[in-house]
Amino acid sequence: MANNDNGGGSFTIGLLMGGIIGGLIGVLLAPKTGSETRSQLWERSETLRTRADEAAAQLRDRFGPTIDTWRDRGTAAAGTVREASVTAIDSARTRGSAALSNVRSRAEQDGDEVTITPSDDDSASESVDKEEPQA
Repeated sequence: MANNDNGGGSFTIGLLMGGIIGGLIGVLLAPKTGSETRSQLWERSETLRTRADEAAAQLRDRFGPTIDTWRDRGTAAAGTVREASVTAIDSARTRGSAALSNVRSRAEQDGDEVTITPSDDDSASESVDKEEPQA
């Protein structure tokens, strides 16, 4: 490879010359003035905007009822899940309370001391201590 001592100066000159020549050719070959080109672009953008609005309206008309149906089904399913979870939680609370009562009554029948200790999650845990027989 050859060493280039002019530090890229020839590249810069070539870039500037190419830009100037390209700009001149563009001005000479442009079929319309700038204001005519801008107005034509504006008209095309208005046409495209109108087409996009019409396409969006057609999509809403076509898929809107389907989306509404899915939304209603999703809301109904969420309600069903919510009701089922409330029922399951209530059932678990009832069973837990019944089990706790059962443990208490058995411990009292056996003569054991029952201590209820609340934990961090607001549920009760029990510890059963055997009473020492008194002599």
